[in-house]
Amino acid sequence: MMKKRFLPLLLSAVLCVTALVITPGAERTAEDSRAVPLVFGSVRSMVAERPAFDRAIVVLEGYKNGNDGGGGTFIWDATSEAEPNGGTVFAPSGKGAGRFIRVCDPSDLNARWFGALSGVGDGEAIQSAIDALPADGGTVRLPGGDYRIERPIVIGDGEGGRKAVKLVGEGGTFGHMTLSLTKLTCAAGMDAVINVRGPISDCEISGIRVNAQEIADYAIRITGMSNSRVNNVATSGGKTAAILIESAAGEDGATHDCVFRQIGGHPLKDEGTVIIIDGGTSGNPVRDCVFEACRFDTAQTKNSVAVRMKLAEKNTFRRCHFNVYQFETSVGLLLDPEGNDGYPKQNAFYDCSVTRLKVLEPLESEIGYNYVFGHGTWDNEEYTPSDKLFGLTDLGEIVWYGATGKK
Repeated sequence: MMKKRFLPLLLSAVLCVTALVITPGAERTAEDSRAVPLVFGSVRSMVAERPAFDRAIVVLEGYKNGNDGGGGTFIWDATSEAEPNGGTVFAPSGKGAGRFIRVCDPSDLNARWFGALSGVGDGEAIQSAIDALPADGGTVRLPGGDYRIERPIVIGDGEGGRKAVKLVGEGGTFGHMTLSLTKLTCAAGMDAVINVRGPISDCEISGIRVNAQEIADYAIRITGMSNSRVNNVATSGGKTAAILIESAAGEDGATHDCVFRQIGGHPLKDEGTVIIIDGGTSGNPVRDCVFEACRFDTAQTKNSVAVRMKLAEKNTFRRCHFNVYQFETSVGLLLDPEGNDGYPKQNAFYDCSVTRLKVLEPLESEIGYNYVFGHGTWDNEEYTPSDKLFGLTDLGEIVWYGATGKK
């Protein structure tokens, strides 16, 4: 049952379907003058009705019920045949023209408008919000809550057809022992909870904690992302790794010039990995990325790796922690050239704390030159001797880690 109420409305916002524009102060027709706000408690009750006149003003109190964050102001356009998307455009029950069109900025959407309400179907709702963005990008906001993800959240089409997608939560708190406002919890088997499929540029993932729960292979998988940022993001529990940063094939496929700030992760089981940085089989090194104030932590797991670097070049780490508690078995930083002779190379670590740095050099390959500046002497740092690893301690001591150890 629809209810009619007179409410103050702001009609100067940009409509989600740009074909429909209401100009403040514009002359209205006699039919328009009959329009009064129609109030519905849920999407279900709204789409069950078909307003009797065009350009009706509609107030939705909530997606499923009042104050759940999915409500908003709509305009009823009796002639529209816009494609319904479950958040900014709704069609009434039955076939034919007529759409409820949300008054909003089409490039700044809220996942709750699409039904992401910390329950069943959250992954599908978040994906619908991303898919509703314009081709040139925009922002999907994830208010605080624990979202159950039963399908991958995909950013990009793998062919370079999308760009500038931003997925923004209200706080991820990168430390593994701290609370978060916005959490994504894996609820079904999948490759990655968040899967960035490039080439894609100008993206952002921020303010989110992602738990793969040892169900998904990765909490976050980034492939072929450039000139983008990941900020205040915590991850855990990937079967293969919490985070994979790799490159896509092709001339523009390298992951490069990205900033990762205050990101963290930890495995949930022994023999886990927090982050893998590897161009993979693409032939494109992950390059020129900056990691600032990050914490990669093997926690209490055994035989685990905090960061594994393979096909990677000219990446910079500043004030990052590569933390290991099970010192005898786990590794803070593993430089692995297997399959990529000469890599990783020219990566620099400034004022980082690396509990154990291990160089893996199979007989047929070796790493390139890498540099450790201002490494701490307070956390029992240990380095594998290598003539390709140079360092300067926090006390200013110049050291060279050659085949016979420190000199």
